[in-house]
Amino acid sequence: MHVIVFLTAFLFSITTSAQFDIQVTAPRQMEASQVKVIDNKKIQSYGEKNILDVLKTEAGVDVAREGLGGQGSVFIRGGESGHTLVLIDGMEVNDPSDPTRRFNFNLIDLAEVESIEIIKGARSVQYGSDAISGVINIVTKKNMSVGGKIIKARQEVGSFHTSKTTAQVSLRPVQALQYNLKGQYFQTKGYSVAKVAGGDDDSLKRLRVNNDLTFNLANHEVIALGELQKIAQELDAGAGADDPNARMDSINGRFAALYHGVLADDKIEPRLGYSYNKYNREYADPVDPLNTFGSESTTRGSAKKIDYSLDYHATEKLKLVAGGEVQREAMSIDSPDVTLRMGEATNKSHGEFLLGELKLDQWEFYLGGRLDRGNYFDSQENGRGSINYKPFSFLELSSSIGTGFKAPTLYQVYAPTYGNPEVRPETSRTWDIGFKTQATSMMKLESTYFVTEYEDLILFNNAKLTRNYENTKEARIRGIENSLGFNLHQWLELDFSYTYMDSKDKMTLTTLPARSRHKAGLTVISAWTQDFRTTATVSMIGKRRNSSSNLDTNPGYAVVTTSTDYNFTKSLNVGARIENLLDKSYVEFNGFNTAKRSYFGFFAYSFE
Repeated sequence: MHVIVFLTAFLFSITTSAQFDIQVTAPRQMEASQVKVIDNKKIQSYGEKNILDVLKTEAGVDVAREGLGGQGSVFIRGGESGHTLVLIDGMEVNDPSDPTRRFNFNLIDLAEVESIEIIKGARSVQYGSDAISGVINIVTKKNMSVGGKIIKARQEVGSFHTSKTTAQVSLRPVQALQYNLKGQYFQTKGYSVAKVAGGDDDSLKRLRVNNDLTFNLANHEVIALGELQKIAQELDAGAGADDPNARMDSINGRFAALYHGVLADDKIEPRLGYSYNKYNREYADPVDPLNTFGSESTTRGSAKKIDYSLDYHATEKLKLVAGGEVQREAMSIDSPDVTLRMGEATNKSHGEFLLGELKLDQWEFYLGGRLDRGNYFDSQENGRGSINYKPFSFLELSSSIGTGFKAPTLYQVYAPTYGNPEVRPETSRTWDIGFKTQATSMMKLESTYFVTEYEDLILFNNAKLTRNYENTKEARIRGIENSLGFNLHQWLELDFSYTYMDSKDKMTLTTLPARSRHKAGLTVISAWTQDFRTTATVSMIGKRRNSSSNLDTNPGYAVVTTSTDYNFTKSLNVGARIENLLDKSYVEFNGFNTAKRSYFGFFAYSFE
């Protein structure tokens, strides 16, 4: 089947061809052809949905959530949810106090995203720990015209008593200076997170304020940004277990400063970055008929990191990049219950890398190596190499091989009762081969076959009396990702993706949980006029195993969402969105609710 599709694309290309045009902003990522970029046009067409809904339609990316407002899990090419490194404008934001070091995607407002870059496969050579199965770089909106002033306001209301209010002020008085100030308040009464008859609604409230300052002078750019979020969320006690009064209050802060220069006639590009992320979560579950003891705790986490690199353009064909990071993470848990307390645990780590790029006519070669060291894990050596070949302007062939690792989290090592100082880093080895062709200006086709082997995966071992974290699993995942896009004239755009994935626990020979063998997505964007647009997305997920603790299978499902927006004037935009249009009842995780058909409407006003 793939051969037939490939030959068809090739025949189309004989008459008309188009060059690939991919702009990637993720630092250290020289292999632009191996990055999937979701541009702003497609992001806007989703009608202000959650960023997880955008990721869900992409080939090789699975998403699952535990109810409305749930943190969510992202699986790239079948890796674990903690195997994805998340960057915002190139700076790491994973939560060091989370048991698996996941990033909470609810902390991102889709309206502020310019593009999303998805980098699949082991990328520890460029980014170190956590980039064991892939990297997601979220690029925020910044640029505006010189002398510009923008004031924006947006209001959305919808099902579950949902309301989202957003305001923004952006100034660029001179070429060298730009400032953005943004604020948002979101609230929803929600629905019961636990799938149980008569469960109480679990509300979510979120206040977010952030600002950034960009200074450009000749060949030098400095960006400083700060962000503060406050979240109040009602919780349930887990799968099928309603809880009337459990809640979590969070305060999260982020600061980053970045420098990028271009020197010596564009031959040298120094980069220097500093980031500080802080997380504070207060959990309380007072005594009730379901919980006769009650509990409360406060979890604190922080991460300080310095990134540095130097790009050296030796010739037009040869480029070298050298650099590294120094990082300090900390985590603690305070509670009246002594069995939950965890004194402040820290990990200091550093890594150094060297990357090379060589371009020879139709060939591109990439090679890199890296060494990482930390307080509680042995030195980790990783490497990566790839080859791209462009026999024609419309056709690109590529293949790569690389290794990755994920250091044990602070919780896995030091958690009271469950922590285990003997756990080792998880490791991966992956290779892939694929092609992409832009046969005509109206059609794009991509296909990639991949194989990934995981070793020393860390799991909570509930079978032993010790009941702690151990390196107890090995896994093998192989599959093929396909995406096909059509741009028909100027009014209709179609994007289709399909992923086949075979995942196996090599010790038990069972399928890994939460991974579906078949997954597909379809997005249809219709721009009827310059001011009127409608979009429909279909997410199709095949059946999959529910949990690592049982062999229960969740059935497959298909969910349709549609949205429309209309520009009444240059300043006023209105729209509406219907999620789960066909009102399907479906399951992402057993025992957790998913939303029925729901309606949302908005209006946005901007003044320039």
